[in-house]
Amino acid sequence: MDFVKLVAAGNDFILVEGSISPPFRDLASFAKWACQRQTGIGADGVLLVQRKDADHIMVTVANPDGSIAKMCGNGARCAALHALRSGATSPLTSGYSAGIRCTP
Repeated sequence: MDFVKLVAAGNDFILVEGSISPPFRDLASFAKWACQRQTGIGADGVLLVQRKDADHIMVTVANPDGSIAKMCGNGARCAALHALRSGATSPLTSGYSAGIRCTP
């Protein structure tokens, strides 16, 4: 499974695009393993990014205990930066707006 590690204001995140791959059955089991600093990748949370259309992504934030966060500002910052760098959305220009939506 491919992932990107991002940091915002001291919080580090593992960002995965699309879906979680086997051997992990879901986002919660992946987050519990991946966030462990001694035996996993190590992070404050996992960001699961799914593209909705050319200018919109959906971000699900999983905490290290596998629970889903209702909101995470630093996670949203990381997801927005990744979306811009990967071409998922365009920078804001006059008359154009790109949406980054965080949903639990």
